[in-house]
Amino acid sequence: MIPISIRVSLDLVKSLYAKFIDWDNQMIDQETSTPSHATNTAICEDLGQNRVIFRRSCITGIFYGNESGDALKDVELLNAVSSGLPYVIRFVTVMAICNTVIPVKSKTGAISYEAQSQDEDALNANTLEINFNASIIQYEVLDTLEFPSDRKRMSVMVKDCQNRKIFLLSTRSR
Repeated sequence: MIPISIRVSLDLVKSLYAKFIDWDNQMIDQETSTPSHATNTAICEDLGQNRVIFRRSCITGIFYGNESGDALKDVELLNAVSSGLPYVIRFVTVMAICNTVIPVKSKTGAISYEAQSQDEDALNANTLEINFNASIIQYEVLDTLEFPSDRKRMSVMVKDCQNRKIFLLSTRSR
């Protein structure tokens, strides 16, 4: 058993470490010129990991993407979205909504998306920009069931703002 004082001390140190990362003006992503920002206190465990890229997906038996690219930029997937295939649109919608990604507005007015994990960052960086035939699809998030390790899934209850229908969307880990 770990004494509570050690757990509290560890959480305090992790929070302070995350603040030091935020304050470091030399920690900049070279590709995007974005300064560092710790979105959670588990940043220490994430340091040194490679960037995660969502390479492949399988929707109703059809594979999109490949080992060398980004599945969300796959021409076949984008064509399937623009042609209105319902299963593909549902898949992309669930990926865009069922997460803990937060939009953050910079001082210049640019909007960036921050995720709690590299997995969510890889899935949602491009998902939010997929064009659904130039239409805006709005959902109101009614409730979020977080991703606990024993349940191995995250669920979000949303209301479609156009037709007022309520959906329970879920993602799961293998």
